[in-house]
Amino acid sequence: MKLKILFRKFFNNLVKSELQSKIIKGVIWSFIGTFISKGFVLLAFIAIARIISIEDYGKLGIIKSFIATFTLFSLGSFGVTATKYLAIYKDENKQKASEILSFTRISVLITALLIIAVILIFSSFISKTILGDSNLTLEVKISAIAIFFASLNGFQIGALSGLERFKQISIINVLNGLISLPILIFSAYYYSVLGVVIGLLIVNAILWLSSSIYLQKEIKKEKIFFHLKGLKENLKIIKDFSLPSFLSSLMISPVILICNSLLVGNTDDGYLQMGFYDAAYNFAYLVITINMVIGQVFYPYSMKLFGKENKQFEFFNIVLPWALGIFITLPIMLFPDLFSLVFGKNYNSIEMHLTISIVALFALIISHKQGIARNFAAANYMWWSLGSNFIWGILAVIFTYYLVDFGSVGRALAFLLAYLVNTIIFIPFYINRKLVDKKLILNKYSCIIIVIISLSGLVFYFNDSFSLRILFLVFSFISILILFNRWKKKYIKSYSCKGKNEFC
Repeated sequence: MKLKILFRKFFNNLVKSELQSKIIKGVIWSFIGTFISKGFVLLAFIAIARIISIEDYGKLGIIKSFIATFTLFSLGSFGVTATKYLAIYKDENKQKASEILSFTRISVLITALLIIAVILIFSSFISKTILGDSNLTLEVKISAIAIFFASLNGFQIGALSGLERFKQISIINVLNGLISLPILIFSAYYYSVLGVVIGLLIVNAILWLSSSIYLQKEIKKEKIFFHLKGLKENLKIIKDFSLPSFLSSLMISPVILICNSLLVGNTDDGYLQMGFYDAAYNFAYLVITINMVIGQVFYPYSMKLFGKENKQFEFFNIVLPWALGIFITLPIMLFPDLFSLVFGKNYNSIEMHLTISIVALFALIISHKQGIARNFAAANYMWWSLGSNFIWGILAVIFTYYLVDFGSVGRALAFLLAYLVNTIIFIPFYINRKLVDKKLILNKYSCIIIVIISLSGLVFYFNDSFSLRILFLVFSFISILILFNRWKKKYIKSYSCKGKNEFC
């Protein structure tokens, strides 16, 4: 009973406003869904790595990259457009919310149908030139249908996020995990790469149906309806937000596919190296996914609170993704040998260890930019976001071209250098345009944390003592927690709350 009272007091101190309560509940629901969803999917692909050869796992890796790229083409930026504008208008202007939902929904459907047609027509060309194996034509055709369902599901999840229906999104994610694990493992065991692609199609179709049912139910509650009125009037949204947002995103997945194609096509053992890289990338994907959970909850509030001097929200929006990334990647950087063994003894090599460590480092840089990316959208700087991602894409392709001879290590190092150089170039812009407070990037606390991270990356390679690494991990966690806490207190105290501030 006393424990219950203490917990209630702790929660009441933590939740001092309705906004904080909404965010905390949203994060909890999202974490539950993502933990089961992505956790089970990761387990599925670990099991698949043990079932099929490293070369086949490499083929599967580039097919997944292909699906992600063309899902992006199909979805465009209509998912994030729905998130942003439903968050803004769902309470204030039901008519406008209905118009935007209808407009984005039709746009996604038309685009997805066009993409599926293009892929089916050019499937032989795609399998030979992009995937590097003309025997993968059937897999490409099946992938086209999986892409169709994935893009529609992505839009519907974006709309649910804009409506702040995080519990429903969590349920859909739980379903994803529960069905993915048995379907993907069974299909890999009996039908190898082709089976996994068929499994992905089945999973995406089920998720589309589930999110469709939930979205219809929730928009009915909100009295937001699908209709064809006002479509022309909302074209300005396409020009000012959707188009630059889409083009900005377009720099990510296609660049990943191009770089993966360079790895497969320009090395003698291309699929083997792709197998190593894709296995290592699972750990970066874990970090990115968890931050996507935070982003899904923070995104609607970022649209509402940007520029309103809400310093506590600003701190969590910018720093929390990086903090989460650090606490996930530090163990990976200190114990790459243990994490490589997860995929089986064939993956336990110094090449794999180096690839895992480098992948973990660029995952940290991605984490650091998540909150800033939300501010780009909130401030309508999407054309500038496009410029940033364009430079990153050019750098990634150039670095990959020159480093690909080093296999999976070179592929990972190319991305690390591209993210690092791009961040250094654009930090002055972020600060000058007030997309992020200088104190949230450049200060003594962040510098000390970066030093600790750098040391973590070196400990394994200069001393493989398991005990020493455990001690360093504990020391790092405690030190970084203290630094983040002091950083937060000093940052918030350096400003006074202005006006009505729900987070103060």
